[in-house]
Amino acid sequence: MRKWIITGLFTVCTAIAVLGQQSSSAEQPARELVNKYLQARIQTMQGGAKESDIDKALAFCTDDVVYEHPAAKAKTEGKPKLKQGMAGYLGETKDASFRPGRVLATKHVVMAEVKMKFLAQEEDGSWKSGGRNNLTVFEIEDGKIKRILDY
Repeated sequence: MRKWIITGLFTVCTAIAVLGQQSSSAEQPARELVNKYLQARIQTMQGGAKESDIDKALAFCTDDVVYEHPAAKAKTEGKPKLKQGMAGYLGETKDASFRPGRVLATKHVVMAEVKMKFLAQEEDGSWKSGGRNNLTVFEIEDGKIKRILDY
């Protein structure tokens, strides 16, 4: 009897380990996509960033991407509008960096704690240290970011 219990536990543990490996390999493309997007997004916040940097970041998104920030009651739909909004901030930040915190991912959703630091230009032209910590949800469709929710 004891032998059957041990064999059963071994089988369950092995199945969990195998499923965990399959799950992590299935989620890896989504994690990599979000990481590449964030790296490109940070480039749009550097001194001297151009609209072409925005295009590089948005290349990781679907044409009908939706960006939402519920606390700010902001919602932007589509690449052209998102690009227009991002372009309005070009030159207002520099020395930007990000550090991902905790990340939970499936094949179609990535939830990431994202910590950003940057210098923000003040009205008098001086630069002030800034930053923000967001919990961001990225919804993935056909290998691209379909929706971004910032909390």
